[in-house]
Amino acid sequence: MLDTATPISALMPDMPEEAIGGDMRKRTREFDRALGARVKFMRKLRGISQEKLAHDLGLTFQQVQKYESGANRFPVARLVHTARLLGCTAAFLIGETQSEGPVQDFLPELADRPDIVTIIPELTKASPAQVKALKKFLESITDE
Repeated sequence: MLDTATPISALMPDMPEEAIGGDMRKRTREFDRALGARVKFMRKLRGISQEKLAHDLGLTFQQVQKYESGANRFPVARLVHTARLLGCTAAFLIGETQSEGPVQDFLPELADRPDIVTIIPELTKASPAQVKALKKFLESITDE
């Protein structure tokens, strides 16, 4: 169950262990893929299309696709600019900030669920009573 107190950093896909140790080429590929997944997640969370992000970065949407898939590496300056456009820091995107809550296994999958990701910004506007009612409803349908 998504807790409204869960920080965004807890929703982000984790940096895999392969990105930290082992063969340098494999680490680089894994890191680039994980970084791309985190950028994609934040882009979708903010409701920004690849085309819009590409335009704001002065790129084609295909270049953004390649960054998000990990096929191309982010230049540092572009990563910093991307982070600003996504409302976070480059350190946040590369996983250098610690999450305050537990990361649940299903949360990285949110990036591939546009139907759910579009709801998250609306949840931030909900009153505590509305969130409580939604949580109760979701618990009732999962108990069945």
